[in-house]
Amino acid sequence: MTVIRLSMLMVIGSMVSCGQPATSGGFDSPMPAAKLHALSQVARTGDRSALKRVVELLDSDDAAVRLLAISTLERLTGETFGYRHYAPRGEREDSIQKWVNAIRQDTFGDLEPVPMQVVSGVPDHG
Repeated sequence: MTVIRLSMLMVIGSMVSCGQPATSGGFDSPMPAAKLHALSQVARTGDRSALKRVVELLDSDDAAVRLLAISTLERLTGETFGYRHYAPRGEREDSIQKWVNAIRQDTFGDLEPVPMQVVSGVPDHG
């Protein structure tokens, strides 16, 4: 089994383990699984009103949360500001500040909605 598969199984396992369901708590949950669920909902729905909350997660202690946060931001805005989820915190700070400034200036307020991608040949009708 490859390392990637094993890592994915561990993430999935942590999402279905005992305790609160991954759908509880959203962005405010201390559980990474809940944050991942909230991020996937934002990406799926294209909810740009949550951009500030997504930007906050770029500074998460959890690399999976950071990866999904920047992927969601890129999907919704087309921008990354050079952010790399795997970089040490000090190297991420400049990009995070660019995101904070962009949100403060409402840089992405006039973008057209991002259409949903076709997954496995079946369009998502919402």
